[in-house]
Amino acid sequence: MIRFALILIYIVLVLVPIGLPLLPVFWLIRLCSPKFCDRLTYPLVRFFANGVGFLAGMKLKTEYEEELPKGEAFLFVANHRSFFDEFAAFEALDRPFAFVSKAEYRKIPSMNSWMKLLHCVFVDRGNLRDGLRSVEEIETGIKNGYSFWIHPEGTRSQKDQMLPFHEGSFRPAFRTGTRIVPVTIVRTDDLFEKHEPKVRPARVTLHFGKPVATEGLDRVQQRALIAQIHAGIQSGYERLIASGQ
Repeated sequence: MIRFALILIYIVLVLVPIGLPLLPVFWLIRLCSPKFCDRLTYPLVRFFANGVGFLAGMKLKTEYEEELPKGEAFLFVANHRSFFDEFAAFEALDRPFAFVSKAEYRKIPSMNSWMKLLHCVFVDRGNLRDGLRSVEEIETGIKNGYSFWIHPEGTRSQKDQMLPFHEGSFRPAFRTGTRIVPVTIVRTDDLFEKHEPKVRPARVTLHFGKPVATEGLDRVQQRALIAQIHAGIQSGYERLIASGQ
């Protein structure tokens, strides 16, 4: 329980006495120079996010099947295991990216504003109109050069078998011709979900697959690609678990 309490205290301290006073400064910078604001925001948020992983005792191993070129926007598609998935992503990626997050985060003061500065998109999956709006926001972000991180399962899987993917999660990539990077997340649930409310140290692996082309695919090919990515992440998860990673 000590780690859990420390993480809660840390998050509150970051969001309130530190985060709130800095927000007006960063929004002013964004009004004057959006690109300069982006260069400042991501490293700062990543630094504080890595503090959560440190307090949790997360030991991260990152694997890349192929080096990802700088300057290209990607849609990172990952399985969803834990509350700590996003913190592992921050530690693993040294390039700016935005999360596609559930609508509930939109209601958290300070956090919602920092997420907006990162170009995160909030999605209410139970609202069709909101879902369509979020797809358009992601498409606009991708066209402006921003990468996005999404969990197409929509919620955390508590079993070793992944949940089905929501096909709409892939629509921005198909519409913009953006390459998809499959990401396999392993053992983040060992940090918290398997014994909540306790937080325990764990070894976590993030495996980044080769970027997958999406341009010029018809509907049948798109669905086949979604199935292929789902199967690839699932098999990668099983392989990494079996190898002890």
